[in-house]
Amino acid sequence: MKRCARWDKWRCLPKRHYAKRALTGQLHDGTPFEASAVIAVRMPGDVNCDGKVNVKDAYIVAYAFGECPGRPRWNPLADENEDGKVDVKDYYIVCKHYGEFEP
Repeated sequence: MKRCARWDKWRCLPKRHYAKRALTGQLHDGTPFEASAVIAVRMPGDVNCDGKVNVKDAYIVAYAFGECPGRPRWNPLADENEDGKVDVKDYYIVCKHYGEFEP
């Protein structure tokens, strides 16, 4: 499964899951540039970002089940596979990692 930065979810992540990277270089016309990015990563299935996959995570996905952006119970955190809907695939990710925790 592809895991990448989850820009819409970064606020809930513990600080130990941040990585800051700086980029420097030159544009085609020779103009120098500097940029930085913060990449946030979290454990698969840990929907509420508390460091463990448990019934609380399953409840969040179950409550948002069948929803998509713009719907009343839509929760982007429950969309584990980031396909724009909360379905059995998202619930499977939580179930697959159920009981896992961060040391």
